[in-house]
Amino acid sequence: MKKFLALLISAMLVLGLVAIPAAAEGEVTFTAATVNDVNPGDTVSVDISIAGEYAAHGINMDINYDPENLEVQSLTNGPVFANRPEDAMAVKDYTTVPGAVKISVICPTDALTGEGVFMTINFKVKESCTEDQPVTITINEFYNFPLGGSQTDIPYIVENGSINLAETEPTPTPTAAPSDDPTPTPTTAPSEPPVEPGVATFTVGSEENVPGGATVEIPVSLAGDYEAHILNAVINYDPAVLSVLDVEIGDIVPEDAFASIDYEHRTPGTIYVGIICPTDGITGNGDVVTVTFKVADDFDAPTPVTLEVNEFAYMPDTEEEPIEFQIVNGEITPAEIEPAVFTMESKYGVAGGSEITLDFTLEGDYEAHTLYANLVYDPEVLTVNNVEVGGLIPEDAACVIDYETNPGVISIGVICPTDGITGDGVIVTVTFTVCEDFTEPTVIEVEINEFEYMPVGASNGTPIEYVANNGIVTPLGDEPGPSDEPGPSDEPGPGPQPPVTGAASLIGLGILAIATGAGVAIFRKKED
Repeated sequence: MKKFLALLISAMLVLGLVAIPAAAEGEVTFTAATVNDVNPGDTVSVDISIAGEYAAHGINMDINYDPENLEVQSLTNGPVFANRPEDAMAVKDYTTVPGAVKISVICPTDALTGEGVFMTINFKVKESCTEDQPVTITINEFYNFPLGGSQTDIPYIVENGSINLAETEPTPTPTAAPSDDPTPTPTTAPSEPPVEPGVATFTVGSEENVPGGATVEIPVSLAGDYEAHILNAVINYDPAVLSVLDVEIGDIVPEDAFASIDYEHRTPGTIYVGIICPTDGITGNGDVVTVTFKVADDFDAPTPVTLEVNEFAYMPDTEEEPIEFQIVNGEITPAEIEPAVFTMESKYGVAGGSEITLDFTLEGDYEAHTLYANLVYDPEVLTVNNVEVGGLIPEDAACVIDYETNPGVISIGVICPTDGITGDGVIVTVTFTVCEDFTEPTVIEVEINEFEYMPVGASNGTPIEYVANNGIVTPLGDEPGPSDEPGPSDEPGPGPQPPVTGAASLIGLGILAIATGAGVAIFRKKED
């Protein structure tokens, strides 16, 4: 039932986009009153009346005026509108479209009947107004639709009205003669300063440090001293960055409120929120709605979530009173993740002909499902004896190692079908034999050709930012000093240091390229 009511409200709010021509003759008459002898700056009330016999289940009308010369101050329900059936749903809107007051009533069971004033529009005539102003009525829908029956349009006629300016110039107010008393006595006693009404604050939630592909909940909350029976608002977001998964009504909206939420049939990047409270209004501090967004996988820059409030009013009886408000918009910011760090271990002061074991490690805040790397060395100086997969690689990962196809290159390929590589640890451990006449330092270079996040269900991987530190092996006599062991923030010792490589360009090499030669392949298998 709530969904049905929400759809009805949504329908009422979009009615009037196409006007239906009025019948030439009819028993029912809609009349806009004419008001005479009005001066610029005056506030005048124009009655919209209905006369005749009818039983209407739907009325949708526009009252049109020139917004350059007239400004709507408020709407006052007439007896006909105020005495509508208890389960009727009504919408009044004079802020969304300048120059049009939109009024709609839908009666799901009992019909609306009666003659008299339907609605009173309270205009202020602008000081710049110099001519009479027409007030016209456009009937978009007027029908009978009883339960179990079919919709039948009700014939009607329209009599438009106007606001006519006074023919004589207003009498100027005489200027009082200046007083000799520098402190004139006020003619009336000073009154107490007016009490400022409460100002409600709408706050759109913000979320920081959000990784790409994540789901976030952004509340739109209200706080302050207020009571609202009508809310008509739009939430704006960037549809290229955010997609809406769900919108839930918040805890401060009364249970019997009529709520219309629409993000599927509107302009992309907008969420319409319409709430009408027939009895108790929205009040207090809490959430009006909560939007669940999914962030794009490549989310890398802050994106705003903003609110537009078109109508926010208090209406306990028949007259709508706008509520003063302010808006604090929100923002979703991406996670600030440091690049992952690949490091090839170094060895200093190595004797010729000896065997050394070096770790190729990875550390940082990341999750990788594909890795393709090369460790490039001088085959005349170093000979690979063995390569063992390290504990960082998940047990169910497919891992291929090749160090025989291309002398001087150890190719490493890893694909993780479920859990990715994450955390700090060893990718592989390499055992080398150093040549007998080892006298000059030799560098082991790290090349990263593919390093991506691609969870189950994804069709494309997302590259992960990284830096790569090369390794170096030095002969006897080229050791760092006892307190100068090189590190991330220390000054290097006397021995030569390995160069550091930046993030390598992705060259589109797949893991299958590793296994095309006749080298040795090692597959990591789950241990019993």
